[in-house]
Amino acid sequence: MGKLALVAKITHVPSMYLSELDGPRKGSRQDAINGHIEIGRRCRALGVDTIVVFDTHWLSNFGYHINANPLHRGVFTSHEAPQMVQDLPYDLPGDTPLAEAIAEEAAGAGLNVIAHRVASLGLEYGTIVPMHFMNPDGFARVVSVATPLFTSVEESRVLGEAKRREIARCPGRVAMAE
Repeated sequence: MGKLALVAKITHVPSMYLSELDGPRKGSRQDAINGHIEIGRRCRALGVDTIVVFDTHWLSNFGYHINANPLHRGVFTSHEAPQMVQDLPYDLPGDTPLAEAIAEEAAGAGLNVIAHRVASLGLEYGTIVPMHFMNPDGFARVVSVATPLFTSVEESRVLGEAKRREIARCPGRVAMAE
């Protein structure tokens, strides 16, 4: 039986990444960075295997999408703010079985949800920036969930319940970050 080990409301502002770089913003987001590092430390201490991220910058006009790739690897430049996040490398394991199980469970509950295994489907900065600090060495697998522009509280509840059921069925420990 799986376990929901940790839930965190997190920030993903691009200035966190800028805070690491030489320049006028260096150190400006250190408190937020330290918070993410602490969340990562707690995840390790709790034996978290997978972090599910609700990525508010992976926007969808057509239902919910889940990145089910077994590996997330690339170099990211934000299409939204390329002056803030550019050439940020990431290399994180995915959790295909959990991603697909969540999508199947949510679709069975009536939601328009698709889990994608598409090698060219990268992550967005709402996932990459937090993982850069919380999971820099990829100790935990990552599942990224898109946020539909047009959804309801009821649909979000149905998706949340589907995630809860599948996390309880999965063999490991899961953290959720939103």
